[in-house]
Amino acid sequence: MPLPGTGMFKDAITAGYKLPTTLKGWASRKTKARFEERDDVSWYKNDMLKEYIKIENDEFGTDYKKTFERERTGEYVSPMHGT
Repeated sequence: MPLPGTGMFKDAITAGYKLPTTLKGWASRKTKARFEERDDVSWYKNDMLKEYIKIENDEFGTDYKKTFERERTGEYVSPMHGT
């Protein structure tokens, strides 16, 4: 998600990202778990977006259950926690 003050934000602006101009605009962005349903990624080039979706789906699967829910049930082990 491109947030002000981050490298991704600068890259997004350069690539044509149109940032919200109001607080309501920031609050109403579609930042859903299903990456394909988000509206804050329109600045990605199509090939980059497809690659990102592939990486995300390979890592987290396509059922889009929240990661913390999958960790709780043992379905997922975060690489941050080791083995």
